[in-house]
Amino acid sequence: HARKKHHNLVVIDSSVTVSSDPALLEQIITNYVANAIKYTPAGGHIVVGCRRTNGQLRVQVCDNGPGIPASELNKIFDEYRQLEDTLGYRGKGLGLGLSIVKLIAQLLSLKLEVKSTLPKGSCFSVLVPLAERQSGRSATQVTARPQQRKGTGVILLIDDDPAVLDSTSLFLRLSGYTVIVASSPDEAMAAIATTQPDLVVTDYGLAKKETGIELLIRLRTVLGRDVPAIVMTGDSSELRAREARELNCELLRKPVDVHVLLQLLRESSLV
Repeated sequence: HARKKHHNLVVIDSSVTVSSDPALLEQIITNYVANAIKYTPAGGHIVVGCRRTNGQLRVQVCDNGPGIPASELNKIFDEYRQLEDTLGYRGKGLGLGLSIVKLIAQLLSLKLEVKSTLPKGSCFSVLVPLAERQSGRSATQVTARPQQRKGTGVILLIDDDPAVLDSTSLFLRLSGYTVIVASSPDEAMAAIATTQPDLVVTDYGLAKKETGIELLIRLRTVLGRDVPAIVMTGDSSELRAREARELNCELLRKPVDVHVLLQLLRESSLV
């Protein structure tokens, strides 16, 4: 991908051993690199490297792209966040790759950092604990960080935003759940014809075609039981809360805190 855009992609090797999940850490770095390739103009310079800092390793992906305004830095990891048109980002959306990075980092308890200077470029980092024993390149095993107990159960996840659907389903699967995804009410109804979900997680809006509450009523009617449900919404009005109470389902305000979501799943008997 870098060659296609005539980028100079430099990866500085390191012999340091860290303590984390190898596959998930790789996903974070891969998404950082893909993001840098996508938003750095053709012929750009991208560097991947590491620095030790206070018992941790800071893995960095830096580029000489257009940079990101300071006002946007604390928002770019939000789901499907888009930057200003003046920077050439409008309509492209930063959210899928970076929202997945945020979810994985939360799951692994890793700290993310981003620094940027207009118009000189950006540097995205993830801080990973150093392994207790540094065995260099001959290391054959890396001890993963202790994780919370994995969840069990089948979740029907419904959202018409592909970025939100992908990132949330990935997080739930990483947390141990079996996830059936649906991007529309029709797909959700088709899913329950072959699958009996233990819990439904749905967005409220669903592209204005049908509310998540209305869809939940239909799902419960077909299933013949009041399947537990969580409705996600950016609407903070009391009306949404009242609708949720009347259907005996949980209401989760956006932006969604994944730890709150996991706690709700545990309280719904999906341990």
